[in-house]
Amino acid sequence: MFKKTWFKLLIGVIFLSAAIYSLVGSQQSYLERKTTERVTYEDNLRKMEDSPLAGSGKEPLKFYAIDEAWIVEAAFVSEEDGEASSSKSFSMMMTDSTFEKMDLAGKLIFEKNGEAHELLIFDEGESFLLPFTDLTSGRETYGGGRYINIPKDKLKKGRIKIDFNDAANFYCAFTPDFICPIPPKENMLNIGVAAGEKIFM
Repeated sequence: MFKKTWFKLLIGVIFLSAAIYSLVGSQQSYLERKTTERVTYEDNLRKMEDSPLAGSGKEPLKFYAIDEAWIVEAAFVSEEDGEASSSKSFSMMMTDSTFEKMDLAGKLIFEKNGEAHELLIFDEGESFLLPFTDLTSGRETYGGGRYINIPKDKLKKGRIKIDFNDAANFYCAFTPDFICPIPPKENMLNIGVAAGEKIFM
């Protein structure tokens, strides 16, 4: 059995999806665009080297219905001086009980269902990483949490949109052969996020 760090293999999937979006995204409705992105996401996941879906047959991935109500605008609060480029080291626990240093960019503050919520957000170079768990975790979605990659150009004037329809499973949701981050306790939402990818099989 191999052990791979999930996010090192994710880079190619992200940039291929971004390239496809740049070609067709402006000509499609939101629903059409997200539907296309999901098809591309699954296709890339199955075809990538060391795919976490290898040996899983043709069982399709499962998603919640696409719902624009799960797009929320958040205030971005950086770690230092209000600068988006500021970050500090954060020890993220992994599924093999080790810790990996990640750059903590800051936190996002937003309202949903009449309540205020805060989530830590991490700097991965070209994009931000937003790992989280919620009240669907371990029930309708993977118990180890999900993540959203947010391109850095989405951050404008201290505000950033979180599209929970983009919530995806860590590769550990498909096979224990991967080492994945465990969302920190600060990123446990006390609401059920009925958006994005569901638990596999």
